[in-house]
Amino acid sequence: MSPEYALSLSICDLHDFVALTESLGTRFRRARLPEGLSEQATRLTERLRQVAEASAGELSSHFHAAAAELAALGRELESSVPRAAELRARWRALAHTYEALHLEAKNAELALPAGRRLARLKPRNYARNLFHISSGLIGIAIYELLGQRLVVAGLAAAIFFAFILLDLGRRISPVVNEKMVERLFGAISRPHEHLHVPSAVWYVGALLVGVVWLPRPAVELGVLVLALGDPAASLVGKHFGRRRLFGEKTLEGSLAFVGASLVFGVLLLSLVAPELGGWVILRMSVGAALAGALAELYSGPLDDNLTVPLAASAAAALLL
Repeated sequence: MSPEYALSLSICDLHDFVALTESLGTRFRRARLPEGLSEQATRLTERLRQVAEASAGELSSHFHAAAAELAALGRELESSVPRAAELRARWRALAHTYEALHLEAKNAELALPAGRRLARLKPRNYARNLFHISSGLIGIAIYELLGQRLVVAGLAAAIFFAFILLDLGRRISPVVNEKMVERLFGAISRPHEHLHVPSAVWYVGALLVGVVWLPRPAVELGVLVLALGDPAASLVGKHFGRRRLFGEKTLEGSLAFVGASLVFGVLLLSLVAPELGGWVILRMSVGAALAGALAELYSGPLDDNLTVPLAASAAAALLL
């Protein structure tokens, strides 16, 4: 086995283990744990240590960290009464280290074993889904209440630049990063966001661009597509997804995205812009739902909190 193959295989196996145990990051129920999980953790820990010794630089340090965190997680799983809080902390630390390895592997352009792929971790997170929905609905309500495009654009710009400053601050100071990502937004953050620009920055940026360039009904529809379509796709895809379309995306999740976006899009426009008429409302909703679903499916390295609302809003504007 070549050193590069051993590196990429170990990162892939770490991804699979962290994804398999994602429930440890939110809740702990012993009855739902896969059989032999602690033994699997022990074997993977040993492999990671071996790879760490054969590696150099940042990869070596990340592998050493992953091995230590995985060993601690395995010990907690083997204890007679595993502590839920400790398991959550260990899982999140392991997930963060995986994301650092994922980034290093992408930068190094490591060749992956046949049939394997690396992806960001996107565990189930109902608090994040609820935040996603509520922030979208609040954004629509603010636009409706304030009404004036310049006022809303100014508010979005102020929030956007405040988020940029906070993001710069957490990159300069590890203490700020720890407090922001783990403590303040720990319940709704994803593991990769301690290394990357948070999704909220992209969302507000998309809202700002939309308000400046696109008609109000199209912008509000795009925000709704993100707020309701994306969580619908996540929930249905995680629970019922069987047919893979692209990467981790499933046919079932994409259909849920389109269905939720279409139904609630029609309801939204019927409430905020009834003067458009039924046919225009329907075609705008269909176009926004389909464009948003395609953007969610093929965003690739781009954050879908940016691509989905912009794609949906642009499609709706073209069909207005």
